[in-house]
Amino acid sequence: MRAVDRTPKPCLHKVADHQHGEYVTAKLDGCRCWPCTKATAAYNATRTRAQAYGTWTPFVSTAPAVAHLRALSAAGMGWKRAARAAGVPESSVYPLLYGRPDRDGGAPRTKARKVLVDAILAVPMPSIDDLGAAVVVDGTGTRRRLEALIALGWSVNRLAADHGLDRQALDSALAWVPIHAATARAVRDMFETIGDTRAPETDRWEKTSAARARNRAAARGWLPPAEWDPADLDDPYADAPARETAGSSRTGRTAADLDEWAHLVRGGVNPDEAAARCGVGMDAIIAAAGRHDRDDVMRLIRQVRAAA
Repeated sequence: MRAVDRTPKPCLHKVADHQHGEYVTAKLDGCRCWPCTKATAAYNATRTRAQAYGTWTPFVSTAPAVAHLRALSAAGMGWKRAARAAGVPESSVYPLLYGRPDRDGGAPRTKARKVLVDAILAVPMPSIDDLGAAVVVDGTGTRRRLEALIALGWSVNRLAADHGLDRQALDSALAWVPIHAATARAVRDMFETIGDTRAPETDRWEKTSAARARNRAAARGWLPPAEWDPADLDDPYADAPARETAGSSRTGRTAADLDEWAHLVRGGVNPDEAAARCGVGMDAIIAAAGRHDRDDVMRLIRQVRAAA
């Protein structure tokens, strides 16, 4: 043992940055420093014990990890960001998805070490805070928050000016257009800051602006923040809070109302305007479609969103 060179050897790999005290450093870099030697001894002891009990499975199928990576990607978290979240090298994740040209004819890997697969599977689905600023996200929560603030008398112009937001981005969210994660975060923070505070009306101009905003919300059935369950704001299929419409004692919508809305939209009418003609907002249409199991209406809503 005294004859072994214990001088720490540097990692010379182009991409990886192996750290001393890990088995991979001793294996790939040939390091025999004391931390790497201890890591090797621990690895060998674990392997020997697992082999004795018949539980040694160093390599497992990559299918669950690949499926999870693709689900993360669909939610806005790319594979590089997922690798960083899992605490594994990007060079270990890339071959699972795309393979390596110098191995197996470039085919993706079908087997990988269990520790790698477990680390990838441990990455949770991303929240809006985990995504890059330019990642496109669903605008349901952003739209509902803006609608709620407008119901309190806040005009889109005032919201954009007071909080340094892009007016065009807010208009896009209200028009059912997918938005960037940065906009969604900014609107969420603005919504939490304003809360249930009504728009100020200190002069004639502010009173006029607030009245127009409230009238716009009333015509479309938009609800103020107090009437929303916070857990439902970001769920596109959550039931909108029940609210009686003008001239009607009903809180729900009938199949005939959904038929009328679908007929108007198929005829080229904007979804919000079609809902207003029915005397409700889009949230009520979505909730009614769920209650009545109207898959045709939900498909139409998704088609309109995709085309927007």
